[in-house]
Amino acid sequence: MAMENTKLTQRLAIVGKLVLLICLVQLMSCEGQVKDKAISSKVKIMTIEKFEIEKYNKCIEEREKNPLLDLSQCEDTLDDGTLVISSKSSNDYTVITTPPPPSLVQSFKRYYKNGFLQERSERYIGYAMGFDLIKFGNSLIYDQNGALIRTIDESEKYKSLFVKPLDLLEILKKEPLFKELSKEDQIHFKKIFNLSTKESNITATEVCNALHTYVVLDSKSDKDRRNVFVRLSEDKKVWHVTKDLYPHGLIELEVEATSGKIIKRTYNKETRP
Repeated sequence: MAMENTKLTQRLAIVGKLVLLICLVQLMSCEGQVKDKAISSKVKIMTIEKFEIEKYNKCIEEREKNPLLDLSQCEDTLDDGTLVISSKSSNDYTVITTPPPPSLVQSFKRYYKNGFLQERSERYIGYAMGFDLIKFGNSLIYDQNGALIRTIDESEKYKSLFVKPLDLLEILKKEPLFKELSKEDQIHFKKIFNLSTKESNITATEVCNALHTYVVLDSKSDKDRRNVFVRLSEDKKVWHVTKDLYPHGLIELEVEATSGKIIKRTYNKETRP
């Protein structure tokens, strides 16, 4: 009996040592992983992308031969219709790449004077002073040596909204330009378009035919996608939308950011020269 107890004690001791050994191995493995993560977190993400300064300078030299061309930028149209505009300022270079319709998003890149990429972002094509510059995805910021120093999640500022920017654009693509006309609108459009229809019989469809546009945002129209501007109210409850119909005025809408409902629509006559 005593011999059996001794053997049991020896077995338990062996098992205990094995358990201890396994724990030590796992601990060492975890420490190794932590060290690896610490090392990897110190590894810089680099970009080798640089602005083609020599190519840009040659482009400007060629454009100087034509006094009618804008010398502040170079334009290049790719085979698929994508427009690439490069420009130079006293501090940096920029490249804006705009795909053909129906895309509503363009690429924006800013470069340091030494040619290294400084900033990369994706943004909504329609923008004007006083409105929001809507950006999508992650914007990347680099230092002057090409090291990534910041990543900005552009969706963060809209995460609390029911109607986010892309949702808003989809709403505008389906929303009729006019639903009804006031008597004042009928008189105005009859005059500026010289319509033969009796004033009281002029319809929204007839006016849209004259304007050659039928929805608030026609993504198939290059003019439309560049002339529909949006701005989120400070309390983030309303999207303010303006469609520039120059020289025929402006359409302004207010869209609830909590529901997508159009709560206001206004037509403003043209006052610009």
